[in-house]
Amino acid sequence: MHTTSAARIFSLFIFCSITLAQSRYIGPPLLRSLGIVNTEDDDHQVAAVFAVNPTTGGAKEVDGNFSWSVQWTTSLDCASTFSSKNSLWYSIIGEGPSVAIVNASSGKLTHLSAPLSPNYVIISTSFDDEKGILFATGVTTTNTVDYLTIDPITGKVEVITKSLVGYHFPQPCSSAISLSSSTFYTISDDQQNDDTDQVIESYDLLSGKLLHSYAWPSKTKNIGPLGQPVAVQSSKAGGSDVLTLVWSDFNGNKPIRFITLDLATGTYVVLAELPAKYKDMVIDIGGISPMQVKALSDDSFNITAVSFDNSEDEAYLLTLAVHAGGSSGNVTLVKLDCGGSFLWNPVFI
Repeated sequence: MHTTSAARIFSLFIFCSITLAQSRYIGPPLLRSLGIVNTEDDDHQVAAVFAVNPTTGGAKEVDGNFSWSVQWTTSLDCASTFSSKNSLWYSIIGEGPSVAIVNASSGKLTHLSAPLSPNYVIISTSFDDEKGILFATGVTTTNTVDYLTIDPITGKVEVITKSLVGYHFPQPCSSAISLSSSTFYTISDDQQNDDTDQVIESYDLLSGKLLHSYAWPSKTKNIGPLGQPVAVQSSKAGGSDVLTLVWSDFNGNKPIRFITLDLATGTYVVLAELPAKYKDMVIDIGGISPMQVKALSDDSFNITAVSFDNSEDEAYLLTLAVHAGGSSGNVTLVKLDCGGSFLWNPVFI
């Protein structure tokens, strides 16, 4: 997959995703990741679950791989969510599409549902562990966006809210659902300006109304494109989400930064920046965070991602640890040794 620059550009939009994990554990954490096997041949790529050592970066397949075409496996990255209670990925795959359920502990594909009925192009998903419900946002045949529940066993879809008001279709996989606040966050192209300008918006999922819309222009000095939005949910009842994003300059002038953005005021805070030597590092905008993250009581949280350094042609496990107070953090990188496979959606179980 990474033998040509074109393939790297393709991977920037499709394969990695920003993913999240809680920052405190009882006993040593177990890291699992979905992955693409045989990345040298686009026509014969399949998926598998990998066990990853977060200290050494070593990664091995947990069980046999899944016989899915590359078109199906890339769909996993765009609309996957994770149940930490059951250690299951719920992934929207294929042209149907269907729901694939993958066990992170055993590495097995445990179920593939019938095609969604009625059919939707799914944008984002989130699994509610307390209610045992798979929530999603999806595009209709008339190009509106509805808020849904999906039965992951049967594929049956129920509509909660029809037609989010004034919705801009997002860039590939650049959206997130917060079940805590019933809010939908998107990064969209601003089609009234330059195609590479962006708009970051939030919607009330229960009423469908637009809450905030903030322009992120591409041509402002030192401003580059924003990647995957992460809705870090407050540990306090009624608390607000912390909208966290990846910010990269065009042309690799500076390494990537993590920021929080207040959509009501446009105020952003830089949490952390990679060292200058990693200015060619990228974190793909493709893929939704597979598990909900809540800040701890002191407002600290962790973000874990798979990143790729174009200059080295190497993949890294990246962790952003945001300190108490939530206004700053630090980044650690561990080089991945995954035998040529391409990992995404890492989760701690």
